[in-house]
Amino acid sequence: MLGTGLVACGCLAVLWLARRGGLPIGPRGAQHEHVRLVETLCLPNRCCLHLVKVNDLWVMVGCDASGLKHVGALPEGFAGQLAWEESRAGGGEQRATTGMLDDRRTIG
Repeated sequence: MLGTGLVACGCLAVLWLARRGGLPIGPRGAQHEHVRLVETLCLPNRCCLHLVKVNDLWVMVGCDASGLKHVGALPEGFAGQLAWEESRAGGGEQRATTGMLDDRRTIG
């Protein structure tokens, strides 16, 4: 029991020293600038849609409780449609997360 406590204290001390020393803990943002999560829409039954921007390509990712279900590239006109929707929502206003995904107009 004493050994487990000493190991746990040692691990915490190493993490604290690493953080104080300026060492990054967790994912490095500079290495992942080309992949960006833009929006997430949570659906019933533990399902989610994620809108991801990879360089200049927009990708829709569908997941449920068992894992990844669908990955699909969106048409090239999607970026323009998204910019139009954001401008329509009003400059500084917070728009609803589902506003973009519930729109029934065709994109592209």
